[in-house]
This record gives sequence, structure tokens and C-alpha cells, in this order.
Amino acid sequence: MGSQLTDQEPIVESAGDTLVPSRSHRGSRLWPLVALAFTTISLATSAFRVVASSIGSPEASTPVIAPADLVRTDVRESLTIDDDPTEGAATAVEPDIDVPPPRPVPSRPNPTPVPPMPTVFRGPTPPRPGPSAITITDRGPATPSIPVPAIKQAKPSPAATKLAAPVAAPLAKPKSLAKRIMVRDVSGKAVVSRIYGQDGDRVAVLLPDGTIGWPDGLTYTDKPFVAATIPEMRDRLLATEFAGFQSIETKHYLILYQGSKSFATSSSTMLENLYAHLTTLLNKRNVPVHEAEFPLVAIIFHNEDDFRKHKRVAADVAAYYEILSNRIFLYENSKRDRTAPEVSALQKPQTVAHEGTHQILHNIGVQPRLSSWPLWLIEGLAEYCATPKVGKNGVPNWAGLGQPNLPHLATMRDLDDPLASKVFGAGGPKLSRDPGQTIAEYLVTRTDLSPTDYALSWALTHYLALKRTDDFLDLIREMSEIPPLEKRSPDDHLQTFKARFGDNLKQMDTAVLNHLRKIKQIDALPYFAVVFEQQVGGRLTRRAMVSQSPSMVRQFIDNSTSPRGGEPHWQVLPHPTRARAVLAASQWFGGG
Repeated sequence: MGSQLTDQEPIVESAGDTLVPSRSHRGSRLWPLVALAFTTISLATSAFRVVASSIGSPEASTPVIAPADLVRTDVRESLTIDDDPTEGAATAVEPDIDVPPPRPVPSRPNPTPVPPMPTVFRGPTPPRPGPSAITITDRGPATPSIPVPAIKQAKPSPAATKLAAPVAAPLAKPKSLAKRIMVRDVSGKAVVSRIYGQDGDRVAVLLPDGTIGWPDGLTYTDKPFVAATIPEMRDRLLATEFAGFQSIETKHYLILYQGSKSFATSSSTMLENLYAHLTTLLNKRNVPVHEAEFPLVAIIFHNEDDFRKHKRVAADVAAYYEILSNRIFLYENSKRDRTAPEVSALQKPQTVAHEGTHQILHNIGVQPRLSSWPLWLIEGLAEYCATPKVGKNGVPNWAGLGQPNLPHLATMRDLDDPLASKVFGAGGPKLSRDPGQTIAEYLVTRTDLSPTDYALSWALTHYLALKRTDDFLDLIREMSEIPPLEKRSPDDHLQTFKARFGDNLKQMDTAVLNHLRKIKQIDALPYFAVVFEQQVGGRLTRRAMVSQSPSMVRQFIDNSTSPRGGEPHWQVLPHPTRARAVLAASQWFGGG
């Protein structure tokens, strides 16, 4: 069993309270708190898609999701890191991710071959090796972003504050004895690749630029494998698929951008600081880490349209880390920057920190790419490292590693107390795991995650990192040894979990919930009254709910929407108290 942490031992870091607003900020302190709450309502995940349509009033000049002086439907967040005060606006970059602007519920109150040298195939499904070369296709599946609102946070612990400005210790350079093979890359150039993993007769290789591909044959060589440098990658990418982009180079990152230099510079600053915090903390905790072997590439499109033209992704995906190409993709501007500049300035740190965490862990030896990790651990670690907060003047920034996440805490309260989320209407959607099923049994075996599952993943990670530290670090070390492409089943993950933390999962549930209750919280989130209507089979389905959890709200809307029905309609309105939210929802429901 792991040891209890003392105040000198938490796996937490605080990024401090250095604040640089990227846009003018006006209004009361309630403004960023309410607006940022809606960032979580707009979660964009691979396992979660909103099938409801955009609901916007064509006549209205402003969204009708809530009173105009309280909240808008789109949010951006600004971020500053105290490690590099000379940079000034160290702003994390994250494109807009939100729920489509709702419109009022109708009639209701507003509430390729070259023998003998093999070619590589790069794509989502590796082919069986054969006599013919295979043309390189589009890149593989993305890891979408998962934004969570930045809101007022509890004061960091003294131990967390001590870790606020890490001095990065020298990291080992990656070493590999893997066999090398000659292949032709996408341009037809002969390059030395390195065998990365094998699944039966399928072999995956690493190319000098860090991309993963599958060759159509094996031509071994004694020539050394040499990773591409940042200038080499810059020149190649700017001469090919990203012609017309500008570039910024830092120690670890190559930023290619279409928009403003200030935006790209602030993004690179944020990513470098995240890299320093993560590697320093893991190194300090004796988790084997090494320097990233390849340049870490982030692509910033000028706007959302260019972002979506580059690769087809779901409408609600606005940023992602791509495992096969090893790149982060995002965009700078959206039309909402003009319609709601204050809110647009808010939604920045959380998603970039989340996607940045994925990319860093995949490149420093902690989480090998294409290795089978359970989703709860992948996303729980990213959420653990990406908590935002609101600073003293109301401007949101990055809180650091392991800080409390108030939206997730609100979700956990609702999941713990079924009565906390009041639902009006028969046959309301299921919002939580089956009664009697423990968090670990439910979560560790999941192959996809719902919005509320991200809160569960954060909560379990937070508890294990702070209260079962030795066992949790041992788990990460064990998982880091899993070879790429080695198959692991959900049951395998559960057995690994039990081997580390014991069989008494009910007792762990109690410990997790008690841990969360002891976290100092500020009741800064509003109470949301949500009303929903949809015609299904000639009948009107009407439901309403009240919750303080943005994730519960989003899951309610998703689960309430029937694919067999007509266009769904909903509204989400914040209220200062639970009683007022319940009254608003009940009046709407009763007024049907």
C-alpha cells in the first residue's frame, strides 16, 4: 500500500498568480466564473458527440443562452506562467470549443511501390506487409481536446507553492538498440527508420521526423538512425504541406502558424513551461524520463475554417494531439472573437495544457505511443496537469499540476448524490454508473469516456497521486514499460489496478469521496436550469434538470437527444441559488 503524503510530498505544483490579460477585462468577478463554467459544458471528446443541432435565434444579435450581462456561449481563457516573467504575455492558446448557441425552446419561456526499398504506410490502420508498396495516406486518429472552465480556485498548498518555479534538471537523452531499416518517405527520399513495435507480422517504424508508419517490406541497414532537427523539419514542412506558414523555434518546440506572431509566441512559452514543470516533477519523483527525441510540433491555423480544411474532424473538435504525426493542431481565431471579445479572451489555458500533456508524456518516455493504456489514466493525467484558475484580478490562468478542479468537484457531488441533479420528466437519461458499481470497476474498464467520466478520471487520479503516491508512481512506471502495439484488455487493466491498489474497491470509493470532501472549495459555480424539448414519434418529449455541474448538463443534453427524433431544442440558464434554478425549471416544465 502507498504511503500517506506529508505537506512536503504532494505531486502538485502551482503556476503562481502571475497574470497578463490578453484582452481588456471588464465586469464583475462573477463574469469569468459564470462564463468559464460554460467551457466545460462545451467538452469536445472522441467518445462524446452532441447529436443535437445548433439552436440559434436568427433574429437575436446576442445568444439567448442566458442574460447577456452574465454569460455567452463561447469562452476563451488567458494564461501566464511565472517561470518566464520577461515574456510578458505568456498566454496559452486554445481555440474555441463550445456548445452551439441555443435558441429558445419553441413556444416556451426562455429559460505507392519502389522495390527493393520499402515504402512506409502511414494511416489509422496498418496493412499487412505485402509485395507492393503502399502510398502514404492521411494521418491517423486524433486525440481530441477536453476543455474545462477556469474558475476561482482554492489557495495552493504551501508545498505546491514551493514547486511553482522549477529548475529543470538535465535529462538523459533517449537511447535505442532497435533494428533499423531503409525506407522511402513520402517525398521518395531514402531514409533510415527505426523499428518501433510489432503486432504479429505487422511492423511499425519511426521516421526521422518522429512520425510512425508501417513499411511494406524490411530492408535492414547498419546505418545510424538520426532524428531530424528543428531547422530540418521546419524547412521540409514549410516547403510542403504547410507552405505559407511562419515559424517560431524554441528549445523543444517548432511552432508553425498562420496568424499573429504574438499568439504563436505566447503558445510556445506556455508549452515550454508545461514541459519544464512535467519533466522536473516526474524526474524528482524517480519516474524515468528523457529528453524528447524529436522536435515537438504545434500547428496553429489562422482560423477555424482552415483548421477543418486540413483534416476532417468532428464539428465539436477544436484542438487535438495526433499520435501518428506527433503534432498538436489548433487555430487562433473564430467569429466569436468579434461578437464576444471578453469571453473569447478567457478560454485558453485548459485545452492547450491538456493536449500539451498528452504530447509531452508520449515523448519523454512515460507513455509510449501506441501502447495500451486505460483511458481513465490517459485522460486523468491530462486533466490532473491542466487545471486552470482565476487570478486576483479575475483573469484566468494555469493553476499548475494537481490543483483542485472545481467543475469536476461539482460533477462528483452530483454523481455522489443522485438528488443533487434534479431531473423533471419521466424517463430521464441515465447520468451515472450502475448502483453498487465501484468507481474503479466502472472506470478502469471503460473503452470510451463520457463528459462525467472525465471528472471521475480526474478525481481518481487526484486521490491516487496525493494519497496513494508510491503505488500510483509504481503504476505509472509499470505502464511505461508496456511495449507499443502490445494488446491489453479492459480486464487486464482492472487486474493491474487491483494488483497495485488492492481488491477492496468499495473501500477505495469511500476514500476517494472523503478525499474530495476535504478539498477546500469555493461555491463559485452557478446553478444551471436546463430545459429540453424534442419531437419523437409524434410525441413531444420534455425534460428539465438543475445541476451545478457543467459536465452533467452536457451529458443530460446528449443523453436526452434521440437519433430517431426531430430537431432538439434546449436552453441553459445560470442562477445564483439552487432554489431559484429549481423554480425556473419547474415553472417551465409545469407550463407545458
